[in-house]
Amino acid sequence: QLIAMPFLGGATLSAILNHRGKIQRGRAGRGDLLKDLDAVAATEYAANTTRPTRLLLGELTEHQALAWIVARLAEGLDHAYSRDVAHGDVKPSNILLTADGNPMLLDFNLAQDWSQLDDDHPLTDPGGTLAYMAPERIRAIAANLARPQASPAQATPVPPPCETTRPRTAENHRLGPHLADVYSLGLVLLEAVTSTPPSTPMPLEPQGGEFLKIAADYAEHR
Repeated sequence: QLIAMPFLGGATLSAILNHRGKIQRGRAGRGDLLKDLDAVAATEYAANTTRPTRLLLGELTEHQALAWIVARLAEGLDHAYSRDVAHGDVKPSNILLTADGNPMLLDFNLAQDWSQLDDDHPLTDPGGTLAYMAPERIRAIAANLARPQASPAQATPVPPPCETTRPRTAENHRLGPHLADVYSLGLVLLEAVTSTPPSTPMPLEPQGGEFLKIAADYAEHR
C-alpha cells in the first residue's frame, strides 16, 4: 500500500514569520506577504503567479492578507467541526501557505472523532502545544496532577466550552474542543499581526508527568 500527498510548495506560516522577523522593512506595502512567502518557499516548486489567490494577495496589505488567510483557516476549522473533528494543535508551524498562496491546516495528529462522544464513552484531551492552547484545556490538563497515576493521554478530561454559560450536553462538549481551536487560531493571528509569539514555558513540548507539572504552572498565568 502507498499513501501519496501532493507537493504544493510554499512554506509554513512559522517560516514566513521568522523571515519577517529577520528583515528590516519600512511601512508594509501591498503584496509584501507574497514576497516573504516566495523568499522562504520550497525552491522545487515554481509558483504560478496568475493563480487567483496570488492575484488577490498581491492587492492586499500585509494585515489585510493575514486577516484573509486566517478567515480561510477558520472556514477549514468549521468544515472539520461539521464532521465532528477538532484539530487540537493549531499553531503557525501547522499552517501551510502553498506556493499559490492558499492557506492549509496541517498535522491532524491530535484530532479526534467527536461523534463518538457520549456519557459512557468520554473522550480525553491528548494535549498539544501549551503556548497556543486555550486556558480551559490547560486547566483540565493541570487538574490531572491530583491523579498522578494517570497519563495525559489517558486521563485529561474534555474541557467544557464556556463552563458556566452552556448546559452539559453532548453537543456542547463536542463544541468545546472546536472553540479551543478557534482560540488558538486567534493567537496565531495576534502573533502574525504583532510579530510577537505567545509566551510559553520551557520546554515547548514536554512529555508525561513533566507536561502536567508545566501545564499546572502555566495555568496559573493564563
